[in-house]
Amino acid sequence: FVKFYGMSSLTANEKHSGGLKNYRAAEGKEVLVKYKGPLQNTIDDLLGGIRSACTYVNAIKLTKIQRNAKFVLVNNQVNTVFGNE
Repeated sequence: FVKFYGMSSLTANEKHSGGLKNYRAAEGKEVLVKYKGPLQNTIDDLLGGIRSACTYVNAIKLTKIQRNAKFVLVNNQVNTVFGNE
C-alpha cells in the first residue's frame, strides 16, 4: 500500500508548508491505496487505449479525434457480459 493525500490535507500542510497555519483548516484526507506497480504501466495502458480509440475513428493525430468522432451522452451504462465487476 502507498499513502495518498490531498494537497489541503494536514499531511500535505505539514510536509510542504511547514505545518498547518492558524488561519487555515485541513480540508483533505489521507488514505492508503493498493500499489499497482510502476506508473509507466498505467501510462502505457492509457496510451494503448488512446491509440485504440484513434483507430476506431480514423484519427491519425490526436487533434483529429474530435472532428472524426461522434460523442454521445449516455447515462448509467452497465455491461454485464463479463459479470458484475
